[in-house]
Amino acid sequence: NLHAIDQNRSIPASHLNDYAIPRHLQVTGANDVDFSDETVLFESRQHPIRNIGPIMMQRFPETLCRYIRITAIVPTSLLDPLSKNPMIAFSEIEVLSKGRNIAAGRPLSVGPGCRSRKHRSLALMTDERNYFGDILPLRQWMNELAKRHDLETERPAVVAELNRRYARQKRTVKGLIWMAALLAGGIAATILIERRIQRQKLHRIRERIAADLHDELGANLHTIGLLSQLIENKAAPIPEEAGRLFQRIRDITGRSSIAVRHIARMQEAGSLYTGLHADMERAAERIVAELKHDIEFDGEEYLARLRPQARVDLFLFYKECLVNICRHSGATELSTRLSATPQEVRLCVTDNGSGLVGAAESGIPAALSRRAKLMRARVSAESPASGGTRICLRLRTRRSQRLPKSCTPS
Repeated sequence: NLHAIDQNRSIPASHLNDYAIPRHLQVTGANDVDFSDETVLFESRQHPIRNIGPIMMQRFPETLCRYIRITAIVPTSLLDPLSKNPMIAFSEIEVLSKGRNIAAGRPLSVGPGCRSRKHRSLALMTDERNYFGDILPLRQWMNELAKRHDLETERPAVVAELNRRYARQKRTVKGLIWMAALLAGGIAATILIERRIQRQKLHRIRERIAADLHDELGANLHTIGLLSQLIENKAAPIPEEAGRLFQRIRDITGRSSIAVRHIARMQEAGSLYTGLHADMERAAERIVAELKHDIEFDGEEYLARLRPQARVDLFLFYKECLVNICRHSGATELSTRLSATPQEVRLCVTDNGSGLVGAAESGIPAALSRRAKLMRARVSAESPASGGTRICLRLRTRRSQRLPKSCTPS
C-alpha cells in the first residue's frame, strides 16, 4: 500500500497537482543487498492523473525477499518550478504479509543520484502513520466508515428529537416559573389578608375596651361625684374645709370622666391624635396647672403623618413626664419642645426642679423607660447647667410609623 501525500504541507513534500506519484512505477524484491537476485513484484502505470487515489493498493504473488526497491521508471510529468527536477513522495509505505505490516519501523534509504529534502526524516515513511494520522486496518476502516454513514443518517433525527425535547423543557420551565409566580402571589395575598384580619380583630378589641372603659369607669366616676354631692347635701351645714374637699372630689371625677371619654374617642377614631399640639397643651394645663409652662412645636406637618399608635404612644409618654415632674421634682417652671423631621421625632421636657427621685441607675424612671421601649425609641436624662432635669425622647420614623401622603389628615 502506497499512501499518497496531500497537496498541503506534508512529509516529505507534495508535488504540485499530481501527488508526486510516478507515472510508471516498478517494485522489485531481493534477498541480497545488491539486488543481484532481484525479482519484479509488480509494475504500475498511471496514465491520466485521475487514476491516482489516496492509496495505491497492489497485489502480487507471495514472494520471499528481504529487501524491496521502488523505482520510478517514468517520473512525474510536472517539474518542481524551483528545482526543475522530478520528484517522488509518499506519506507511508506498507508491505503486508498475512494482514500484518512487516515494513513498520524498517529502515529506508535512497539510491545513487537521489536526495531527500532537508529536515525530512525518511523514517516517517514507515511509522504506520499517514497525513491524516494512524493507519487503521482496512476492515476496521470500512466498519468505521459504515458507522459514520449510519450516524450521519441518524443525526438529523437525533437533532430533531433534541430540539423537540428542548422545546418541551422550555415549556415546562416556563410553566414552573408561572406556577412559582402564582404561588408567591398567593402567599403574599394570604399574608396580607391574614394581617388585615388580625388588624380588624385588634381594632374590634380596642373598640370593646374603649366601650367598656367609657361605660364602666365613666359610670363609676359619675357615681363617685353624685355620692360626694349627696354627702355634702345630707351633712349640711358642713365645714368650709370639707366643702372644698367635696368640690375637689367632684372636679377630679369630672376631669377623669372627660379624660375617659377622650381616650375612648381616640381609640374609636380613624385618625387618632390628629391635633397633638392641642392635646399636649390641654394635658399640661390639667396636670401642671400651677407651674409656669412653655411649649414649642416644630414640624407639625411631619407629626401629622405619624400613624395613630405612634401619636398615642408619644402623647402618653409626655403625660408620664408631666406626672413625674409634679410628683417628684418640686419644679416651678417647665418647658416642652417637640420637633419633627422626615427621619425622626424629638421630644425634650425640661424642668428646674431638684432632679429625678427614685429613678433607675441610668437616671430615667422605669415608667418612661418602659414607654420608650414599647415605642422602640431612645430616651435619655441629663442635668442642664441651669439645674433641674431634661428628659429627651428620640423616635426614628420608620415607614411603618408613617401614613401615606394621600392619607395625611388635614
